[in-house]
Amino acid sequence: MENEIKLYHREVAWDNYFDYVCRKMLNTMKIEISEHANKRFIEKNIDKGYIFALLKYNRKGEIFEVEKQGKYIEKFVIRMAYDLENDVSIVLRVKCDEENKRSLIMPTIWLNDRNDNHSTLDDTKYEKIL
Repeated sequence: MENEIKLYHREVAWDNYFDYVCRKMLNTMKIEISEHANKRFIEKNIDKGYIFALLKYNRKGEIFEVEKQGKYIEKFVIRMAYDLENDVSIVLRVKCDEENKRSLIMPTIWLNDRNDNHSTLDDTKYEKIL
């Protein structure tokens, strides 16, 4: 199906083109924060200014999940170093306004223990081939 939604994980099936497209979106699109993400910043004591600096200037984060609808990437998740103990995972979803201008919205954000090795990954949720 042309508009079928497919979910990909770096450890299951990955195309390096995902990295290119997602980084291009990060470099060119405005990022908005959802109400839920705003609450998460407060609940988890995450520094919003620091996160935006990481997204804008730090190119070392790893994009590890991509959701595609048809041939377009609609959502991706990036994990970046946050502090000495934690990484931060940031979900970014593509949003189109009434003039068809695209931007990114951050629906949620969370901290991960830096030593988390994805041992609980449920690979049944993800596509096995590209």
